[in-house]
Amino acid sequence: MSLDLLDTPVRLTWDIHGPGPPLTDGELLAIAGRIAAGGVFFVTLEERPLAHPAIRELLATLTAGGCQVQVVCAGSEPELVVLAAGPLPLVALQLDVAAFVAHGTLAEARLRDTLHRLRQDGIEPSLCLTPLKSNLTVITKLLAFCREAGVHRFKLPNARIGDTFQSIPPAQLPRWPELAAFREEWARQVPELPGSLQLEIHDRFLWEIMTPDCEQARSEYGGCQAANSLGHVDASGSVYACAAWPDALGSLRDATLDEIWQSPRRLAVRARIDQVPAGCLGCRDYPLCLGGCRGLGEILGQADGGRDLMCRAPRD
Repeated sequence: MSLDLLDTPVRLTWDIHGPGPPLTDGELLAIAGRIAAGGVFFVTLEERPLAHPAIRELLATLTAGGCQVQVVCAGSEPELVVLAAGPLPLVALQLDVAAFVAHGTLAEARLRDTLHRLRQDGIEPSLCLTPLKSNLTVITKLLAFCREAGVHRFKLPNARIGDTFQSIPPAQLPRWPELAAFREEWARQVPELPGSLQLEIHDRFLWEIMTPDCEQARSEYGGCQAANSLGHVDASGSVYACAAWPDALGSLRDATLDEIWQSPRRLAVRARIDQVPAGCLGCRDYPLCLGGCRGLGEILGQADGGRDLMCRAPRD
């Protein structure tokens, strides 16, 4: 059965580059063909997709199969050159501002220049930043930048495991002590947010701090969607339940996406997610957060009974 016939449309993230040997263009396009044939609704290409020499063929394969595609761009010169060369069949472009952040400082002038170049090419990007211990203090600065620069979308995605933390060391992932410090900072300097700014905050506990009393706006985050409406493909073609789940379900080099999605491994992931983590038992807010990020809890929160890394303890 094609994935587009499921009750919940499937959204995939896909790493185009990784730590291992790169796929040949033929292998890459074959995987794209299997994703498109699987009826995937939405694909986000990550890990420098615009730097791949076969990016236009890759996009053509995905869009010909009905996939809506967005790409994540780091703002490097090779990426900007590709974008300036002519329109690409994209529904959106996310500008990852991690490359503009260092030691708690935002390189505003360079970010503004990159944004200007993209706009000159007719591209209105959203901004995104994966929250880490080293950049939580920059979030308020970025929101102020969005207001001043007229950016309308800003995303704080969840941390990823992918190729065994290819770009993010586990020690950099925020836990509840860092979140407590962020809560205090946020209370001191709540930024003025324009009504036109759409905030997408993956982590439940960051969301509580930054957008209080907005529970209904989290409808698409109604519990962990790994192996349900979310999936992830790493740079070797292996399929995961999501970018933050540690165990591969299979490989698109060996099987179709339909076969992988109907496999016992995927069903086992959903069965694990249906179980309440030991560290969440008795929590009054479990019906709201449903354990937060279950993938990170599975691999890094074992000492706390599988709780989300940003949750201190069950709430009475």
